[in-house]
Amino acid sequence: MHHVASLILGENCALDIQAPIVNDIASGRGWRARNIACRAKVGEPAFEELHQHHVIAIVKSGMFNYHGKKGRALLHSGALLVGNVGHCYSCGHNHNNGDDCLAIQFDDTLYAEVASSSAGSMAFEFRSPQVPIQREVFAAVVVLETALKQSNRMLQDQAVLQYLETVLQNASQSASPKTASHRCSRKIENVIGLIEERIAENFSLQDLADITDLSRYHFLRVFKQEVGMTPHQFILLTRIRRAVVLLTTTKLPIIEVGLASGFSDLSTFNKTFKAHTGKTPRMLRQ
Repeated sequence: MHHVASLILGENCALDIQAPIVNDIASGRGWRARNIACRAKVGEPAFEELHQHHVIAIVKSGMFNYHGKKGRALLHSGALLVGNVGHCYSCGHNHNNGDDCLAIQFDDTLYAEVASSSAGSMAFEFRSPQVPIQREVFAAVVVLETALKQSNRMLQDQAVLQYLETVLQNASQSASPKTASHRCSRKIENVIGLIEERIAENFSLQDLADITDLSRYHFLRVFKQEVGMTPHQFILLTRIRRAVVLLTTTKLPIIEVGLASGFSDLSTFNKTFKAHTGKTPRMLRQ
């Protein structure tokens, strides 16, 4: 297999190529969590893959383009890639080499049980390869990632089930998104890359629009089509996600975590973090 999200999620339908680095980190009845590190380079050919499980994958770092039966999506750090079992797809890099994903795979029985009550159908299929990151989805992602770092099986099971339920609820209520042209999509990739590199910078809408040579209105419309949220929402969630990583992997003081993640002061950091995750930074560390 070739690409993280393409590779984690299924078997190669085209030919046998170099596999990514795959680490199984947790599992329970009906689900498995895997960390996948892709080593594909910019411009390498994309190959058709097959989703052999129901999959929801969190993009931890990197950026790539996904093409499948349900459409095209630009996947970036913090995005949710969803895959319908039995569907073929391909992925490729235009902006950066490799990417990292956390993929949760579900078997038919567990997926059908949760989909029946949360999406209205045991056979529910995602209408798009990407689910918008609403606040409740983001909070479920944070709870999931935190639980998987612990050895408590009950916490892991609860977090996985709530995660699947929340994603299915939001996906079933969301209309199929429109996508921008490939030319505009490449421009948005450049903007996302710049934001992630300079996350502490206070960009204006005009600053970002100038990078793409689009008007502010057209840039805003295209960005929302490609990313599923406004530039302001994307910057905010990128900062919070960076803070989550620092809080759970380092012992930096909370104020330093906030500043390193792009927040100007501790009060704003605490308030914004809790609004999006349901917990304060200190609570997340406990």
